[in-house]
Amino acid sequence: MVEHQLRLLDGLQQIRVFNWPYSGAVGLVEQHGDVRQIHVINNWYYLGSVEDIADAARLTKVAHGFDRDGYKILSEPLLKGQHKVILLE
Repeated sequence: MVEHQLRLLDGLQQIRVFNWPYSGAVGLVEQHGDVRQIHVINNWYYLGSVEDIADAARLTKVAHGFDRDGYKILSEPLLKGQHKVILLE
């Protein structure tokens, strides 16, 4: 019974969804050499990309419903601090 409980908890941990850790939208900075993109994200929703942070405010439309694949792609770099994050709000 204990082994079953441990397997269950491990399985649930793998599909856990974390709360949005910021008070509003953020820019996730991705840079390779001279090329820089700022990916604008709010509440796990990808809003788009800009090259200039001044353009980030125009990205406000979100898709309907929760995008599980988008969450998987975005959560690792945001939660593990793999890229610079700019608070936008």
